[in-house]
Amino acid sequence: MKLINYCGALLLFCAVSAQADIQDEQINQSLSLRDQWIHLTRDLMFEPEWAANGHQFHYKLSVEGGFQFFRDSVQKAKPELAFDHQRISRALNQATGQSFSALQLPFDRFSYSENDQSIEFYYDSKNWSCQLDGTLCKAMERQGQPKAFGVVRDLRIEAYNPLRSSPDGAYTAQIVAHNLVIKHKDGRIQYQSKDGSAVDFYDAQSIQWAPDSSALLVMKVKPGTARMVTRVLSSPVDQLEPKTLTQLYPKPGDAVDIDQPVLVQLDAGKAQRIDNQLFSQPYTLDQVQWQADSQSFTFRYTERGHQLVRVIEVDAKTAQPKALLTERSQSFIDQWGAFYQALSGPEKGFVWLSERDGWAHLYRYDNKGQLINQITQGNWRVRDVLHLDEKTQQLWFAASGMEPEQDPYFIHYYRINFDGTGLTALTTANATHQVSFSADRQYYIDLYSRVDLPNVAELRRSSDGQLIRTLLKPISAV
Repeated sequence: MKLINYCGALLLFCAVSAQADIQDEQINQSLSLRDQWIHLTRDLMFEPEWAANGHQFHYKLSVEGGFQFFRDSVQKAKPELAFDHQRISRALNQATGQSFSALQLPFDRFSYSENDQSIEFYYDSKNWSCQLDGTLCKAMERQGQPKAFGVVRDLRIEAYNPLRSSPDGAYTAQIVAHNLVIKHKDGRIQYQSKDGSAVDFYDAQSIQWAPDSSALLVMKVKPGTARMVTRVLSSPVDQLEPKTLTQLYPKPGDAVDIDQPVLVQLDAGKAQRIDNQLFSQPYTLDQVQWQADSQSFTFRYTERGHQLVRVIEVDAKTAQPKALLTERSQSFIDQWGAFYQALSGPEKGFVWLSERDGWAHLYRYDNKGQLINQITQGNWRVRDVLHLDEKTQQLWFAASGMEPEQDPYFIHYYRINFDGTGLTALTTANATHQVSFSADRQYYIDLYSRVDLPNVAELRRSSDGQLIRTLLKPISAV
């Protein structure tokens, strides 16, 4: 014990001595590393994004002293500034009380809005909108009830609760005082619940009309534990003294929100709670989707503990649920790396990602939950599904480990047919890739790099992967 105390005292002495040797100049030098290094790269592209329509795109680019945003198009091939950076920095500084230079704006990506007259971006835990003429920047109001980790709603924030019109325009639905109210377009009440309360409420954001307007699905929610955790900001940028922030942060063992699907059949004028024996211990209920013929809807159920997941279908006439698929694991099912999508075509069914053979792969099922075929297979894993096209019966996905001569952690992109044929590599360079497609999927930008290869950006054609032109290839980097 004496030896331990001696060693502890010695370590404390050494630590104090080491701290005493640190000079203010060294601390300031460490804090200013970003400012010292930011100018050392040129022409590195980040976060390319395509317009919602057409073949225009924009991106962030490293320039001397910081970064700027540029926009271009497939046809034009002539980059220009995406907006006036000086105007945006002045307006944002005025709105936030900060001091951002035109070359060091505090966001990495943005989207155009209001017919390209404004930009929207995320900064300081808020969504912002700035007019391109520099007259106004403002934080946008949050809509909806955000969840902590997707399992507990933040009830301090009022739900986004507009009138939800039926597809045929004959009815509207809205939540009033925790209850569901469905009205005819002339204002007459078709249905009104009376069992909603603050501790068992109808969720406005969950309302989904059947495509033929014959029924409506809504979630009735029993809130989980709204555990608020306090964080201390020791060195806030806007004041000398520390300050505290609180955030919704459930802990293991806390109760999570319990979502109970409720089906309202308009002709019968009644609501039915869906029997929850198949989904009695939910961590989440998600991927809720009506079939195109309005005969049923489906959702994914993840049981708390992440060892059981189900795809459940509910008959819209009888309100009876059945399990189309049940996936079990003695260890862990990765909900965050999972993929499930119901198919709406004549064949219906769904596509499912599973690790049942030891690798993450995609499987196709029919509308009765019977396996049709394994779409992808091999000693490699699917990382992400970018797009599923029922018309062409094709999938676009990201994977790693397929290229035998490359680092197995490098991400590449591929296209494959639903029946598992026609596997086509969209990226080939020995590097890790990030691909973004145009809205019509005719073109894509392939951004790739390695630890010894700065970002290269190429514009390619989706049909055959043909290179159209190299957008950026850094001349020098430190």
